[in-house]
Amino acid sequence: MGTVNSAGNPPQLWTNEYLADLSTEGEIQISTEVPCIYSRSALNITGGTSIYELSQRFTGIISVTWQGFLIYPIFQTQLRNYVISNPVEGDELTPRPSFYMRLGYGINGIKFFATPSTTINYDNTNINTQEGIRNNIIVSGWCVADTTSEIYRIPNYIRETLVRYYVMKRAYAKEGKGQNLEASAYYNKKYDKLLNRFKVITSQLYSSRLHGMQEVNYYSARLPRPQLPSNFGEKV
Repeated sequence: MGTVNSAGNPPQLWTNEYLADLSTEGEIQISTEVPCIYSRSALNITGGTSIYELSQRFTGIISVTWQGFLIYPIFQTQLRNYVISNPVEGDELTPRPSFYMRLGYGINGIKFFATPSTTINYDNTNINTQEGIRNNIIVSGWCVADTTSEIYRIPNYIRETLVRYYVMKRAYAKEGKGQNLEASAYYNKKYDKLLNRFKVITSQLYSSRLHGMQEVNYYSARLPRPQLPSNFGEKV
């Protein structure tokens, strides 16, 4: 660990700036591994445009609503095989799309199908209220921690301990003065144990996220409806 200096204090192994950087890195890493920070944002829609960039904070989409109506997720293969053979920009226009696809590594954009024909700008209402939901196009999902914000942070009850374990395991693993691989392994074990416990906690929370539609035969962009048998309601 080093010798005591002339003032009788132990030597400083790492700078405060380095530890602060590790703390930020740790919180971002944890929020990436464990979906625990919920976020909602409104899109500005331009008629004739189907692709829109999302905030880089998003790591997963839970739902997309179009003035209160749910827009369903669909994969590229599903759209190509069951809805339209060549889904490109400008294929079809509609006042309200039925589906969206995720774009890019992570989730940095979405593509609506069919292409919206109307322009709808965010009206600055609270998108957590009925009025805001009815007036806007809203994307809800999980996002990465932002340590400069008081909102997009890992919950306090887990952040202080889990981030500290992350910082200590990384700091002790750093080459040079103060390196202690045994101590790093000790904190890494505690970090992994608590991280797994945190994953269990979040996995038990209710989530209505939609992963994708089942592969069924779509004859149009409309959602399939169940059909009752012809003798439904008759005594047999």
